[in-house]
Amino acid sequence: MAEADRLLSEGAVSHNHLLFRRDAIEVSIDADDWDGAERYATALEAYTRDEPLPWAEFYVRRARLLSSIARQGASPDALAQLAQLRGEGERRGLLHALARI
Repeated sequence: MAEADRLLSEGAVSHNHLLFRRDAIEVSIDADDWDGAERYATALEAYTRDEPLPWAEFYVRRARLLSSIARQGASPDALAQLAQLRGEGERRGLLHALARI
């Protein structure tokens, strides 16, 4: 992960930034590394700030929401947000991302 971060910082085409950060979020979630999930969500958000992408926004929100639930528990509001996110993932065809929701 550190080497990929270094390579991206030296310059890379956009799809490498997008896909690595999405995959890094997934690896972090699978490892219950909530700091990592949030760090890569922040990096993905920063990379797409000037040209927002719904795809990226979905993964950023998902990482932060799952992190929040893991750390603080599932409040009624968090569960409602999770249901909304699940529906969005289904509509966008991001089926692989739904397993953790």
